[in-house]
Amino acid sequence: MWTENKLDALLSQPSEALIEDIKALSGDIILLGAGGKVGPNLALMAKRAVQAAGVKKRVIAVSRFSDPIARGLLENNGIETISADLLEEGALEKLPDAENVVYLAGRKFGTGDSACLTWAMNAALPTLVSRRYKGARIVAFSTGNVYPFMPVASGGADESVAPSPIGEYAMSSLARERVFEYAAREYGSRVLLLRLNYAVDLRYGVLYDLAKRMLGGRPSPSSRAASTASGRVTSTRSRCVHFCSPKVPPRCSISPARRPFPCATPASSSAKRWVLPPRSPAPKSRRRFSATPLYASAISAIPPFRFPS
Repeated sequence: MWTENKLDALLSQPSEALIEDIKALSGDIILLGAGGKVGPNLALMAKRAVQAAGVKKRVIAVSRFSDPIARGLLENNGIETISADLLEEGALEKLPDAENVVYLAGRKFGTGDSACLTWAMNAALPTLVSRRYKGARIVAFSTGNVYPFMPVASGGADESVAPSPIGEYAMSSLARERVFEYAAREYGSRVLLLRLNYAVDLRYGVLYDLAKRMLGGRPSPSSRAASTASGRVTSTRSRCVHFCSPKVPPRCSISPARRPFPCATPASSSAKRWVLPPRSPAPKSRRRFSATPLYASAISAIPPFRFPS
């Protein structure tokens, strides 16, 4: 029988590659905004990798922790937690130093009601964080929504497609990227930007939402869709710290399509980018889906993750 604990254990299982990365990584790891959907499992995976590697390294999770269950999960597994509102004046200065920063803080839902708060979280806060952790390795969470809509048959955008954000959430997310690129250029911070869309878990995500509609007998819109497995996101993001760079590195794409990862090296970039494909448009029809082929096709589209050499 599946339980929350069993699912969390599965999603936080570190790979051998991650364990080797942790052995070679210097310094402690701090996760900013760790109380969200994937933050707890990401912190837990990092802690388990540290233990498996047999090294001494602090894993620190920072969040407002509106969900006490998430905080309890972390603390019960030996992860240090700090409750803080990162936008509050002086909050960042109180945080411990760390060589490795995983930046998960951001705002999407509720943008229509308070766009100014979205810009504060997605654009102003990265400025403060990049100054507080000058010279650190920073993996910054981003989104494929910085790209324009793409035809379904194209397989989604990769780094050959210039950002063209639609709406204030997407625009503020691109602003976040530019701020961290500036940190790489001006402060010598080693930065990697990770773009993705819609992590899928058994508790949330596109497949969960579709299944919920099916059970309720409601039609499911098919105008746009993109997703990636939560466990794959956690594993990818955990290893990203090892690949941060202050120089002009390749921009690489992670795609659920069955094809090699494309890479390009634009001279204007000062930060690496790992990209999961953005939402894509389709005919504005509404259909009812059968659950079995839907899940089968979605799962079969997710290849084993591997980093490009």
